[in-house]
Amino acid sequence: MFYYISVIVITLLPTGEPIKEHSVTGPFPDIVNCMNYANVINQITIEANTKILRSECKEKAKRKAV
Repeated sequence: MFYYISVIVITLLPTGEPIKEHSVTGPFPDIVNCMNYANVINQITIEANTKILRSECKEKAKRKAV
């Protein structure tokens, strides 16, 4: 399973102060689905004039049975 992890800076406040949005979205069954989601988020941030500080698809570590 893959998860999309991001930190996006949004300027919405009347004072112009930025807000940092931390997000983890998923699970996605494979890297392709996660990357497709990442591309959609990237396009939305471009249209909304926001900035992505961190953006990655990361596989969840598998736990080993003891």
